[in-house]
Amino acid sequence: MLFFHNNLLINQLFGVSDFDHRDFKIAAISTFDMGDTFIINADAPYQDASDLADYAEQNPDELYFGTEVGGYTHLQMMAFERETGASFRLIDVGGASDKIVALLGNQVDVIPIAYGVTTDYIENGDFSSVGVLAEESRELYDNTPSMAEQGIDIEFEKFFFFAFPKETPDEIVETFSQAVKEVVENNEEYQSRAESYYTIPEYLDGEEAFEHMEGVREYYTELIQTLEADEAS
Repeated sequence: MLFFHNNLLINQLFGVSDFDHRDFKIAAISTFDMGDTFIINADAPYQDASDLADYAEQNPDELYFGTEVGGYTHLQMMAFERETGASFRLIDVGGASDKIVALLGNQVDVIPIAYGVTTDYIENGDFSSVGVLAEESRELYDNTPSMAEQGIDIEFEKFFFFAFPKETPDEIVETFSQAVKEVVENNEEYQSRAESYYTIPEYLDGEEAFEHMEGVREYYTELIQTLEADEAS
């Protein structure tokens, strides 16, 4: 059994792997993280997404953007640049903890990261969020304005799914899916634990999950193709 997230799609689209969700039997999506955000130092001269976009457009390649080349957050940066005209200097700094260290050390100016990972730094005044990459703000993310609410049309929610090898009997996949549904919808301990990690418990069955992933893959594909065409022109 596989438990993973959006990077399964991105890895295949960027050529890092040669398989994606179509090579598995999808059992369910159990959780969403709608708190992906761009984090900056609290004393930066831009404090919302619009100001950041304006600064990065007027000062191209001045701001260092800490990400993982070919990964989920790299795609977020590319989408932000496409929508706003901003231009960052990409720095491959590694995973979440490496991004935080890089921003604390002023090695980078912006990091794309899950909101929940940075709440302590936001509360103590080290960091600020310029907005979450979602359709709307949510109380779970301290009502931080979304990019869409600031006029920047990008959304990146992370979903977490269960999948089985293709040869797994359907009845096993369905039984497991129903067990996930029971936990997600009725287990208060799970729901509380999910929210403590700043994620949203929501169940999609295998068919619904597959269709959701198809839509996300289509969005990622169009985005990558557009950006590659822009770079080639």
